[in-house]
Amino acid sequence: MALVPLNLLVNHNGKSKRQHVTCVHKCGDACSKPVPNTSDNEYFGDIVKSMSRRSILQAGGVAVLAVGAGSALAACSNTSQPAPTTSSSAAP
Repeated sequence: MALVPLNLLVNHNGKSKRQHVTCVHKCGDACSKPVPNTSDNEYFGDIVKSMSRRSILQAGGVAVLAVGAGSALAACSNTSQPAPTTSSSAAP
């Protein structure tokens, strides 16, 4: 017994016209036109592609060490209360 596919809702062979109409109304079919970037700046995707996984891990490690060192220095300080500040305005 062979299985027969049931097209209960649509019969369009996998191609939807609604998808194209939605694209036209939402963005003016921008993806079918050339890229509007006329500046000499690089694209974000090109910058991400040029970065290696190793450099990202090294940057993350440096950030963790910097935050950890700052926390350790703050925890080892001797002052239990902040120093008093002087204000030039008189209280009413």
